[in-house]
Amino acid sequence: MRKEEGPAWNKDFSRRVKNAGAMDRLELLEFKEQDGISRLIYRGRFARETRRLAVVLNMTKKIPAVSLSTE
Repeated sequence: MRKEEGPAWNKDFSRRVKNAGAMDRLELLEFKEQDGISRLIYRGRFARETRRLAVVLNMTKKIPAVSLSTE
């Protein structure tokens, strides 16, 4: 994620997670690594809904991509 994108994404992420209610559980569903790039998919179970979080880590362990979706 580029430095200038962080604050807006954090604000949106916080709003979306807050609307989901208290987190009950976070589980790692998938981990793939290829050519130094890691892809992780998590499921977060919240009081009002379930969310899926996908994170990509590059070779320097920085996060160039992340997405949050309703399951």
